[in-house]
Amino acid sequence: EKDIENIVIPEVERNYGEVTHLLIDWDDVFEVTKSQYFVYYYSVNCSHCSEMKNWIIEQALNRDDIFFVKGSAKDKLRNDITGTVSATKVEDIAILGYPSCIEFKDKKVAKNVAGKSKIIQLLS
Repeated sequence: EKDIENIVIPEVERNYGEVTHLLIDWDDVFEVTKSQYFVYYYSVNCSHCSEMKNWIIEQALNRDDIFFVKGSAKDKLRNDITGTVSATKVEDIAILGYPSCIEFKDKKVAKNVAGKSKIIQLLS
């Protein structure tokens, strides 16, 4: 396990405009043509997302497996997401809140985590 306290947040001020080419719609998360990838769910009004913004954008710009879903009214937020692991269709996906990150492997949900430390661990 990586020590998340030692993760370096880049000094460069990033903005989501830098990753518009990686932005996908909630309904299209299974449409990515990779066997393994990550989808980062964020809200522009979320303080925790703001803390992670520079780091997650830096990661995405230096990899080819991170995509973004911007929070909207259609997002499904739930208190229990354990049933979402192994989901194969978008109707079965929910997140705990923002920020969240879902790992997809072979068109199935492999992991679904929320919060800064869990997302950093998942992507490191």
